[in-house]
Amino acid sequence: MTSEAPFLLKQDEQIITDSTYILYYGVGYATTGFYSAGMAHGLIGGISTAYTRKMEKSIHNAVDCHPYLTNKRLVFLKSNISLLTLKETKIEGIMSDIPLENIEAAIPSTKFLFNPTIDVSVRSANGEIDLISFAFLVRSIFQERTDERDNFLELLKKHWNMARARAKVSTNGEDPINIIKNRLAKGEITFEQYQKMMEVLSN
Repeated sequence: MTSEAPFLLKQDEQIITDSTYILYYGVGYATTGFYSAGMAHGLIGGISTAYTRKMEKSIHNAVDCHPYLTNKRLVFLKSNISLLTLKETKIEGIMSDIPLENIEAAIPSTKFLFNPTIDVSVRSANGEIDLISFAFLVRSIFQERTDERDNFLELLKKHWNMARARAKVSTNGEDPINIIKNRLAKGEITFEQYQKMMEVLSN
């Protein structure tokens, strides 16, 4: 784990948690088809037929990565793993950058070779739902990473819900801080509730 991010944090963004030795497998596209060749009047020609299909959570698109959870994004950075030590040796550029408010669901699973995994449904820019997964790879039969996966998932859900709440308020065109202050002034909430709400918004 690290408290610093090797990527640019946005305004009011902070690292919540991160992890190492993770395998990310997400959305990719495969082109399949055939080519038929022939000869007519001394000329060589042919017909090609191909189509592209979407591949989700495909092991063919698997990449070693280092995930960072911030209070605004789920960021996956490509990483290099030593085959001898099975430890992370280098972190490279951003491979996937997901705003938390775009996440529709996140659930635990064990889909990749029985490694503890998190499955995430993400709403893309065109409105489609993309399915990705990232597995907490077990280095040996003596290692257990289910608790690590569950802790990461718990924090993801917490900050995902907070991000969606902030996004919902902002789309209504109302300042959440003013709303909370007005509710306190009207006696709709206690001062303790006001403090807790302000703490949530500050995160």
